[in-house]
Amino acid sequence: MSQPSTPAPQYTRNPPLEEADLLADPLAQLDSWIEAARAADMIEPGAMTLATADAQGRPSARIVLFKGYKEGGVCFYTNYESHKGRELAENPQAALVFWWDKLERQVRIEGRVEKLAREDAQRYFQSRFRDSQIGAVTSRQSEVVATRAELDARFEANA
Repeated sequence: MSQPSTPAPQYTRNPPLEEADLLADPLAQLDSWIEAARAADMIEPGAMTLATADAQGRPSARIVLFKGYKEGGVCFYTNYESHKGRELAENPQAALVFWWDKLERQVRIEGRVEKLAREDAQRYFQSRFRDSQIGAVTSRQSEVVATRAELDARFEANA
């Protein structure tokens, strides 16, 4: 393995993090850091890595978007037929990581993932722009698409 050609970053934008400086409520602390990331002009302050594993323990990870809280937990939405949806059905244990490079901060959350009530998922889906709704139905997440033309044709068929 070769050595890096540039020195490692020093991560000195913020003073050292002290427990006494944190809010008592961890979700309120998470909110404050998401707001700080928004204020720092991060492209997507609510982007988080979701790591799952299948029933055999084979891990995978991808970026999902933070969509708020429900019953003391962090929410994201997914197609139940997607790779992550199938893995979560087999093994509901997962980890989330928020990483904000401009803040030199990260938050890691681990635990059991539970489906939201169907009404909550439907309400979220209905809140999306129409093209986004069609794209979600059309894309068949995690499946290989033979050509862009095939994807475009499916989109038009659902429009």
